[in-house]
Amino acid sequence: MTLRAVWAFLQLTRPVFLLGGGLLYGLGLAIAVSQGVALDPARAALGQLLVTSVQLTAQYANEYCDLESDRLNARNRTSFSGGSGVLAAGRLAPRTALMGARMCAFVALILIARLAAVEPLAALVGALALFGSWFYSAPPFALMSSGWGEISASLIVSVLTPLTSYVLQARRIDPVLLIVCAPLALIHWAMLIAFELPDFDADAAVGKRTQTVRLGRGKAALLHNTLIALAFALIAIITLNQEAARSALWAAPLAAWQFAGVAWRAWRGWSGLHLLTFGAVSLFALTALLWVIGFVIQ
Repeated sequence: MTLRAVWAFLQLTRPVFLLGGGLLYGLGLAIAVSQGVALDPARAALGQLLVTSVQLTAQYANEYCDLESDRLNARNRTSFSGGSGVLAAGRLAPRTALMGARMCAFVALILIARLAAVEPLAALVGALALFGSWFYSAPPFALMSSGWGEISASLIVSVLTPLTSYVLQARRIDPVLLIVCAPLALIHWAMLIAFELPDFDADAAVGKRTQTVRLGRGKAALLHNTLIALAFALIAIITLNQEAARSALWAAPLAAWQFAGVAWRAWRGWSGLHLLTFGAVSLFALTALLWVIGFVIQ
């Protein structure tokens, strides 16, 4: 494999998204440690390997299955939407992404089997995440075109990922974790809507019926802003009983900026989409990071 091909495969992998998976995994660890659970590094490492393999399965499968739309959307692709652009530009064969997805899914299955002997509940969570990640893009379910893909992806990333690390450490499910993850799932859902806005025309042209295509840009913008408003209203309510939530409120100014940006574009036209998707990623990452910080310092 040439150096150029290696660089193309690295771009296909999109490491920045792997950092997000690590951040959400760290949230589960932070919550467990804040409750007095002694951290088990071996279990933490095993769980992170599973999360990363599942995440890569989803990314490679999506690149392969979404190739037709990505080719049409080359002009509107941003750093966070429209895929990596590697397959669409012909820099790697589509089969490379498919083989990558299959190999990562196989690794995930091995890790799930290992977890079944260590912590069966974590293995079950991992199996659900792998199932949802593979069939987000792949037939026969192709959740990304069903109207349920955004919700399933948000649950996998924002709930099942921290749940994996928490269960491996605490060996139970705690309502506190689910409550903390609820606003993050709403923000992640809004982020996916933001990602779909630049892809709107291409997705519609190839029959990829995302929520944004189904609703139209105007209603999708309203859904995006409703989700952000609900998320921060929920965080404000959680602060009444959870001190760590106060740190997450520091993301509110960025939430207001993202809210206003989408409302402005819905009124004046869909330009500046690179900034729109960057704002969506930043809001989700910052809120998750502030949650982690809140549990670490409380």
